[in-house]
Amino acid sequence: VMEIIFCSNELNSLLSSKDLNICREIIELLDRNWEFYSNKTKNIYTKKDTGFIKKLRSAVVPTSFHEERILADTYLDNDQIRTIFGDYVPFVKADLKNPIFLKECNITYEVNAESCIKRLCQLRAENFLDIKQVSNIYWYLDLKWDKNENLIKNSFENNELILIKLGKSLKWVGIEKVFWEDVGNSTIESWFPSLKRQYSIQIKGFFLDKIKIRKKISVNNLIECLTKFGDLDIVTRINTAVFIYQKLDDEIHKHNTSSLQNKNIDWVDQIIEKNLILDINGKFIENIDKIYSINDDYIYDVFKDQLVFFCAPSNKLPSLNGFMKELKIMNISEVLQFNIISDSNNQNNNPLTAKVRDMLYPIARLVYNINHKIFEQSIFSGLFKKISGIDILDVSSLHVELVVDGYKKKVPWQVAIDGSEILLDSNAKSKKDILAIEISKLFFNNTIYSSDISRLLLAKDEHEAYEFLDIKKYVAIPLEGKEKLEISLGNSNIANEDTDIPESTIDFNKHENFHNDYLLDDFSNNEPNTIFQNDAIHLDKLETTLNQVDQLDDITVNLDISPQIQSKKSASLDTQSTSSRNFRKKTANPPINKSRRLLSYAEPVTNHNTSEDLEEKDSTDFIKHKKQVERSAIDYFLKHTEKYWKSVDEMPPNNPGYDFTGISLDNKEEFIEIKGQSGAWTEEGVALTQMELRSADKYRERYWLCVVEYALDEGRRKIWFIRNPFGNTNKFRFDRGWKDIAEKNNSNSLYPQAGLYVYIPDIGKAKIIDVLGNGKLLRLKLQLPNDDLVNKIYTPATMIVSKE
Repeated sequence: VMEIIFCSNELNSLLSSKDLNICREIIELLDRNWEFYSNKTKNIYTKKDTGFIKKLRSAVVPTSFHEERILADTYLDNDQIRTIFGDYVPFVKADLKNPIFLKECNITYEVNAESCIKRLCQLRAENFLDIKQVSNIYWYLDLKWDKNENLIKNSFENNELILIKLGKSLKWVGIEKVFWEDVGNSTIESWFPSLKRQYSIQIKGFFLDKIKIRKKISVNNLIECLTKFGDLDIVTRINTAVFIYQKLDDEIHKHNTSSLQNKNIDWVDQIIEKNLILDINGKFIENIDKIYSINDDYIYDVFKDQLVFFCAPSNKLPSLNGFMKELKIMNISEVLQFNIISDSNNQNNNPLTAKVRDMLYPIARLVYNINHKIFEQSIFSGLFKKISGIDILDVSSLHVELVVDGYKKKVPWQVAIDGSEILLDSNAKSKKDILAIEISKLFFNNTIYSSDISRLLLAKDEHEAYEFLDIKKYVAIPLEGKEKLEISLGNSNIANEDTDIPESTIDFNKHENFHNDYLLDDFSNNEPNTIFQNDAIHLDKLETTLNQVDQLDDITVNLDISPQIQSKKSASLDTQSTSSRNFRKKTANPPINKSRRLLSYAEPVTNHNTSEDLEEKDSTDFIKHKKQVERSAIDYFLKHTEKYWKSVDEMPPNNPGYDFTGISLDNKEEFIEIKGQSGAWTEEGVALTQMELRSADKYRERYWLCVVEYALDEGRRKIWFIRNPFGNTNKFRFDRGWKDIAEKNNSNSLYPQAGLYVYIPDIGKAKIIDVLGNGKLLRLKLQLPNDDLVNKIYTPATMIVSKE
C-alpha cells in the first residue's frame, strides 16, 4: 500500500525556511490548531508515521543559546526540566502549550525515565561532559527504578551512558568498564577510575544495586593494567606491579577458601602467556621458570648480575605468598646451596657458648609466647636440645661458596651453622646480635624477633633476662610445657610446680603501671593478683559480658580499647578449660564497683617517642612482621564471618575508619575494623586511630571492632567481635601524660573567626564566613564543601577549629 503523505508543498516549504522565525510561527500555529492535524500523523493503512509528522519533527527551530536544533531534540522550558537536566538544555524558542502536540513532535516537556535516557544519549552523542548534570539524571532514574526497571536496565546494558573522569579528560563508557570502590593506586585509577571519587554516595545504590556495576576493579582490568606500563618510569612500574600482584594474591586467597578451590584459576595462564611478571629492573620476564624472589638482600646483591629477580622488595613478600606459589616463584634462599670454607685455626668462644646455653630457658619462654606451635615443634625436632649443646667457634677467615642454578660465588660470611657448631667470623662486630639473628632464623625462619633474643644475650644473668621478658609481657611457660621441654633436654628431674625455672618477677600489686580492675568476676579467695596474658575469655562469654555493658556505671573505653583480664586463680578462661571455677551468672542489676570496669586509656599525640621506638617501627623487619600479623588476622576473620554477615568486602589499604564493610543478616550495611595481635590481647590493648574512633561514633550499632589474638599462631588464635565500642563507652579517662600536651597548647587554641575552618561531625570541614553573637552562645555562618551556606551553633565539644 502506498504511503499517503499529508504534508503539502506549501507547508513543507514553510518548515524548511531558512528564516527560523517563520518556522517558529508555523509550529506555534500548529500547536494552537492541532486538533485539525492530529489525525494526520499515522498512515491509515500501515499505522506508520506519515511524511507530515516526520517533516515536522525534523524541522530546524531556534533554541536557547542561539543554537539550531531539530524539533524532536528540543525541550520545553519549565522548572522541572531545569531542576533535573540543568540550564544548558536546548529549549525550543516558541510558545507551545498543547501536550498532545509536544508528545507527537517528541519535544521533551516533562521529566520521566524515558526523557532521562533520551537526555543521556543526547549528551553522549554531543560529547557533553558535565558530571553534575549527569549525577542529577542518575539520581532521578534511581527514584523511578521500580516502575521503569526494564527500560533503564536495558538502556545502560546496551549503551555507554556512564560518564567518568579519565585523568584530565571525561569519557562515556558502559557498565562493564566501571566499578565503585577506590582502587588505592593513582596509576591504576588513571586507567580505570572508581565512581566513588566522582559521584555522591546518594547514588551508590543506583550503580551497585540497580544497574549492577562491579563493586571493585575486576581481575581482567588489573591484568589489562599490566599491559599499559609503556612510558612509566621504573619506580612507578614496580610499585604498580606489586600493588596489582597483591590484589591478585587476594583473589587467589578467596578462590582457595571457596568451593572452587580444587579448580584451576583461569587468569593465571594469562599472566604466564602474556609474560606479565615484572623483574626488579622494571622489565617483563619471558622465562618465568628462572625468576626468584628477594627474601634475602645479601644473596640478591651477590647474584643480581647473573639471575633474574621478582620485582617485589622483601618487605612485600608476605602479602604475595599465594601469588608466588601459584606462579611458582621461589624464594632465592629456597634454592640456595652453600659450602662452608674456613681454615683449621678455629677457637672455641667459651663466653659466648656459655651465654647461649645459659639463655636456653629464657629463649624457650620467648618462643612459647610468640608461637606455641613452633615451641612444640622445637621440642619434638630437638632444636632446644641442639642449642643446649651448641659450641660457638671463632674463625679467623670464614667464607662460604654460594651456588644457585650452576652459578658459584665465594663470599665472606659472618656466621654459619655446621652441625652442633656455630662458626663465627672472629672479626665480626656485634657478635651477640649476629647470633640472635641466626637463632631467630632457626626458630621462626625470619629475623623479626632477633632484637628480643639479642636483648636476652646481652643480659648479665638469667634474672635480668626474665625481668626483660616480664617487661615485654612474655608469660611463664606452664607446667605441661616445662615438663615437655625438660624431657626433650634429657633431664632426669622432670619439671614440677617447684621447678627452678624462674617465673615472672613482677609484683603486679606494686607495679604502678598495672591496675586492680576486674573485667568479669570477683573470685572468692584472697590470693595475690596475677595477670594471665595468654588466657582469654572465649567469644560467647565475652559477648555475654558486653551485652551487660550498659548496666555498668563506670566503663572507660577510648582511644585504646584494651580490657584488662585479671583473676586470682591460675585457671584458663577458655571454654575448653578444665578449671572447676566457672563464671557466676550475673544478676539483673549487679552492684557497681571499680572491679567491673573495661579499662582503657586515651593516648595523646606527642613527640615523646624514643629513638629506639622510632627505629623499631621504621625497621624493615618490624614492618614485615606487622604486615604478616595484619594479613593473618584478616584471613582468620574471613573464616568467621558467617555468624554475623551475609557478605563482607575488604576496603583498600589504609582506608580511613574501617577495614571491611559487611551486609548483616538483616540486610544492613555495617563497618568492621580488624586488629591483629601477634601475642595475647593484654592491658597494652589495641589502638583505634582518630578516624576509626570517629567512625565508631558515627555508625554506633553498625560498627564492629574485631580483635584477633596470636594471629600468627594457628594453635592459639582467638577472635573477638565487639559491637558498638563507642556506644558502650560511658566515660573517657585521661591520665597525667596529657599534662604535656595541655601545657603546650593551652595558650594556642583557636577561637572561631572569619577565614578559619571548622570540622563538624557528619558534615566535614566547613569555612567560617562570619561569627554572630558573643559570649558562650556563638552562631557560625559556614560555607559547606558543596558551597551551600548554613548557620550552626558553635559547640566546642564536637567542633574543631583549624587554620586550613
